[in-house]
Amino acid sequence: MSDYPFKDSATKQAVYNWLKEALVQYSVNSAFAWADEDSLCQLFLTEVGRRPARAPGLDVQLQGYKTRGRGGGAGEKKLGADGLGVVRIETTHARVDGFFLFQAKKSSAQDTPLDRVREQSLTMLSHTSSSIVLVLCPGTVEVVSAMAVASHNKPQPRLSDVPYEDFARFVTDKLLRGFAMAPLDSAAFLQDAALRGEIKQVLAIVAAEAHNIAAASVAVQQRLDAAGLNVERLRPIDPTAEALTIKITS
Repeated sequence: MSDYPFKDSATKQAVYNWLKEALVQYSVNSAFAWADEDSLCQLFLTEVGRRPARAPGLDVQLQGYKTRGRGGGAGEKKLGADGLGVVRIETTHARVDGFFLFQAKKSSAQDTPLDRVREQSLTMLSHTSSSIVLVLCPGTVEVVSAMAVASHNKPQPRLSDVPYEDFARFVTDKLLRGFAMAPLDSAAFLQDAALRGEIKQVLAIVAAEAHNIAAASVAVQQRLDAAGLNVERLRPIDPTAEALTIKITS
């Protein structure tokens, strides 16, 4: 194995296989959540975040956090994003803590228009270039760069109109090599000044305690409750898993 596993083909294949397994589980259960886009997205995030990918000298963990709230001050309105992905990659010689914004869209076929996706991509890009669209299909999840969507002349392009790749390939070809994400420290834009510090602390806890998500979730819950923030704990699909949603309010 290379001293720098981001470039190691065997490690890359191990991570790819782990992600494909998560996508298979998503595919098996997607029909039960298909009626509701939020539930479908939660299913996908739960499957991907259920377990870390580990190989000798490498630990990869992905967690997704959804914004909540309604009205003009809601997190999705401000960010153009349904949530953010938090990435932790640790090797013998390097550690990467990063994040990306994502907008999730359900699509039953490649020729289905993606509602408001160009407008939302432009808003995400105004915050960070590390922004993607997750297209939730019945059997897989495809990834489209927000830049590719924003540059299209259709306000609601279809998946077939833009370049895309499956989520497993996106992680191994982009995230595992340090592309397509921003440093976690730069996540301060995520909220108004009054809440910015708390949100940043939440992300820091998740990154620092990724080896013990259950304990980290309890710590996050207590911290946010003490700050009087609006937080909702999602019901995990896996009863042994913990999932936390940050409700961003105006």
